[in-house]
Parts: sequence; C-alpha cells; structure tokens
Amino acid sequence: RWMTGWLEPPTPHAANDIEIASIRLNGRVPVDASAPASLGDQDGDGITDLVVKFDRRAVEATLAAGDSVPVTVTGKLADRDFSGTDLVRVRAPRVTAPVPDSLHGPHVVTRPGLAIVSLSPNPTNAGRIRIAFTLGEDGPARLDLLDVAGRTVSSKRVGGLGAGPHELDLAGNSALAPGIYFLRLAQGGSEVRARVAVVR
Repeated sequence: RWMTGWLEPPTPHAANDIEIASIRLNGRVPVDASAPASLGDQDGDGITDLVVKFDRRAVEATLAAGDSVPVTVTGKLADRDFSGTDLVRVRAPRVTAPVPDSLHGPHVVTRPGLAIVSLSPNPTNAGRIRIAFTLGEDGPARLDLLDVAGRTVSSKRVGGLGAGPHELDLAGNSALAPGIYFLRLAQGGSEVRARVAVVR
C-alpha cells in the first residue's frame, strides 16, 4: 500500500526539524496521513531518521518502469528547503487472462498491461523523446503530454498499434518552456503517467 522512506538530515539538523506537512515525493505526492510518521534509526548508523510513507498508487502515477528510477523528496527543514534523491526499481504491470484452446482446453497466458516502460532521453533538450510503452488491448488509446497544471499540451492516438509493446518518437515542441511535464497513457478507462523534464 505504501512506499516507505527515511530521511536523515546532516548535522547540525535533526530528523524532528523536518516539517512533515511540507514533504513531497516527485513534487506531487505528500506523506500519507493515514500512516503516521515515526522516528528511528533505520540504517543503524546511530543517527535518528524520520520514517514516512507515501501512498503507493499515487507514487506509481509519477514514475516510469525501470531498474534504477530516480525519485526526489523535497520539503522544509527548520528555516530552509531540502531536497534528496534516491533510486527505486519499478516493475511494469502485467495481467493474466484465460484463453480458450480447443485442442488443449483452457490455459492462461501472460500479456503486457498498460504501462509506460521507458523515456529516453529524460531530461530532454534534443527536441524529441523516445517512448517505450505497452497497451493491454486493441481498443482506442491516447498518449497525452500535460503541463504541471494538468493542461494538455499535445495528444496522440495510439490505439491503432494494437495490444503489446510499442515504441515511438514524440517530436519536441520548441515552444515548451523548461520544466516538468507528464506523459499520460490512457486506454479502456485506465491510465498510467510518467514524468518528463525539459531542459535548455
């Protein structure tokens, strides 16, 4: 249900100097209020850490799949802002479905679900980005680029590609200001998101 992290500020600050309400993961996800924060020495180095939990589904919406996906935690520490980065492993979702087989009876196959698998390069300043994604079915699907306010910057219909893994280039837009954007892949009432950084 949660992604758990522990924050250990450098001396002379202490973990209880962190303003819990200010903490955000990837700029969007606050600490889950239903899972109270606690103090403890999680890494055994003799320094007290602040242990916090983030709602797993909210975190997933900000991440692409990969073995070393960066996550950033920001917030306020006493009278100043702080930022910390770590790496997590994110597995692409997979679904199973029964498939009838007239010769051998019912059996189960695994097929890719809806997922944004990778973005390259990210951050991007080259005018385009390569997107690897999977569709879970043959129906209509859409890939949207959104700004941080949730406004659609561009949109592409991708349902005609069919179920399974795909790659495509998203042409860059010279009018995009540097900053954080989100890719939203939607199909059949479900959606997944990934974060894209535009730099100059």
